[in-house]
Amino acid sequence: MAEVRTHQLATAEANAALAERIQQAWRDLGEAPPQVVAELKAYLPQTQQTHDQAVKDYQAAEEDLEALEKSMLRRGPGRQTKWMYQACLASAYLGHYELTGDDNIRVKASQFVEQALSGKEGSPYLEPVVRLRELLASQ
Repeated sequence: MAEVRTHQLATAEANAALAERIQQAWRDLGEAPPQVVAELKAYLPQTQQTHDQAVKDYQAAEEDLEALEKSMLRRGPGRQTKWMYQACLASAYLGHYELTGDDNIRVKASQFVEQALSGKEGSPYLEPVVRLRELLASQ
């Protein structure tokens, strides 16, 4: 849900920019803007609540995936599927960091990346972990 909410926020931002460009074009023509401009602006009326809920969703996903990674995935058959959960956790860290820019998430993610990629740097299954490492390296 965090990713869905993040996409909603990005769409709302793009809609607002488009609405402003349309309004400016109509002002330049000396006309009142069409009704669609109001509809574009009204796409996501509760932006802050959507943002806050996305942050909570990322935090919940991280907690659940971290708990899995620390328990059942360290022994037995779970070890064979650990990479799937590591990729999901990297996606959660990546989305959370991109949404908030929170340095605490960056630090936690940095520690996770090196451990997750150890011996598996070329794995296509860990592509989200690699993307996270690249983002963190550019900071």
